[in-house]
Amino acid sequence: MSNGSKSSLSTLCWLRQIFLMTLMLMTGALAQAQVVSLLGAHGKFVQAAGDQVSVNSSGPAVGAFEQWQMTRNGNVAVFKSYHGKFLSAQPDGSVVANRTAVGPWEQFQVIDVASGVLAFRTAHGKYLVAEPSGAFLGNRTAVGPWEQFRVSGVGSTTAQPAPAPAPAPAAQMAAVDEPTEFFWKGSYGRGVGTVLDACPAGKTQRGALCYDSCRDGYSDNGTLTCATRCPSGYSDRGAICHYDGTGSYSPVRWDGCKSRAPGWLGGGCIGGVVEDGCRDGYTKRASVCYYERVPAGMSGTGMDPTKGMYNLSPVAMVCGNGKQQDAGLCYTPCRSGYNGVGPVCWAAQPSGYVDCGLGYAISSTACGFIVTDQVVGVLSLVKDACALSNFPGVSQACSLGGSKYMQGKALAKSGVKSVSELASNSALAAKVSNKAKNMMAAMQKAQPAIDKLVGSFGAPIKSLAGKGISALPDFGVDMAKVGEAFKDPATIASLYGIAQTLRGAAEEPPFKLSGTPTEQAFKIIRDISAQYGMGVALYTLMVPGFEATPPGQAVVASASLLGAVSAYLYTVQGQ
Repeated sequence: MSNGSKSSLSTLCWLRQIFLMTLMLMTGALAQAQVVSLLGAHGKFVQAAGDQVSVNSSGPAVGAFEQWQMTRNGNVAVFKSYHGKFLSAQPDGSVVANRTAVGPWEQFQVIDVASGVLAFRTAHGKYLVAEPSGAFLGNRTAVGPWEQFRVSGVGSTTAQPAPAPAPAPAAQMAAVDEPTEFFWKGSYGRGVGTVLDACPAGKTQRGALCYDSCRDGYSDNGTLTCATRCPSGYSDRGAICHYDGTGSYSPVRWDGCKSRAPGWLGGGCIGGVVEDGCRDGYTKRASVCYYERVPAGMSGTGMDPTKGMYNLSPVAMVCGNGKQQDAGLCYTPCRSGYNGVGPVCWAAQPSGYVDCGLGYAISSTACGFIVTDQVVGVLSLVKDACALSNFPGVSQACSLGGSKYMQGKALAKSGVKSVSELASNSALAAKVSNKAKNMMAAMQKAQPAIDKLVGSFGAPIKSLAGKGISALPDFGVDMAKVGEAFKDPATIASLYGIAQTLRGAAEEPPFKLSGTPTEQAFKIIRDISAQYGMGVALYTLMVPGFEATPPGQAVVASASLLGAVSAYLYTVQGQ
């Protein structure tokens, strides 16, 4: 059989398997279903993200988002996420989990690699892969280590109609770690800068500059020119040194006993003229010794050598007393986790977050809505924030207003792009409507407690109106004081109850509390803010213009204030 025939036969078999699987799912036939986790080669689990669209392979442990209902019929399987959506392989190699029904792209051919280890081939002839970066794709042409997944059951295996039933109520779900979507660039003032006041090690201050000291053997005598010191035996005469000893002498002398007479003449002394050698430092010239030793580092003659000289080069002053220099001034160093820019210390960028203008967001999409919610609307920084179009997603969010903005936020959460697309999906529209009503009822019930909470920290936020970004450092100091009120265990317990009620209405699992009491309190406030904002957005899909009504304005104001406090203080207080 030719390779072309084998390829055609393989394709026909695969299409036949897809057809059979689709037929069973459409007719409600029984298939083997099990709740499983998918562990990649890099030790992380395949996870359905909270946006109910994207999928990654970076789950650190098996929580609700890492659980998949795997319905298998022979060597074909489909996967349903915790959010009730099906896993789908796209033609471009990307993988999403936002499908409400099963078609060919939602079915995967199962390859048994080893006991409990499987590989999955998409309808496009490629294999699923877990990248080291956490990306989860369907673009590989062969099975290697990264294309293999350890499949472990986390629920009982049952024979039941596929697709699987809806997710369990939030009250029955295991608590999950809720990621912080946004951090402001937490800041605090470190005082007014002072002038440079010290010299680098080994330098000497003279006026407003610093200089090296003269080298050994040189001195500057109060000037900025180092000159050779006159050695011993010389007198200083400014630019020269004068030798204080004899300049010249004659080495010729009379020796009274230069030689002896012969013995027969009695052997007595006979005098005569003797010429000695010159002393050290002298040179003989025509029977005269002249002093010609030039001291080291000098030039000219030995009697009046010229001093060696060089000019000192200035060095800029630095900051003393442990301060740090920034833009020509001295400041107190920022504490760990912060970077100084002039008189303000800004929190460093958390790992895995994108720069989001006045803060850091977990994604570019989140940035657009979060900046608009927590920065633009609350702090009257519309001009400051929206003018900086390099914020990821902010320019698009700033261009929306009123119901359009609220609808855009709700549609992004629902995984659709337009109101008409939502309306055409009756099942999804009904689900969104039901969730919006439940969330609004829970918010109305919680509003008295929220009003009391907002009243305790509304003043510092309102004081920012019209001041712009420059007011943030002082705002941080004020809000840090407000934060002390939320360390009380009873307050934390009360807020946590409100947050969990709202999450239950939103059909989301409870979240775990961790960190210091202050961190716990603001994590709760952040979560309440997120639920309030999404509740209003979802309700606006059902009732356009709701956010402009008095009840809607009250809820939006509460959500905005809560969001600003949690986003700012979770960074400042958390570090």
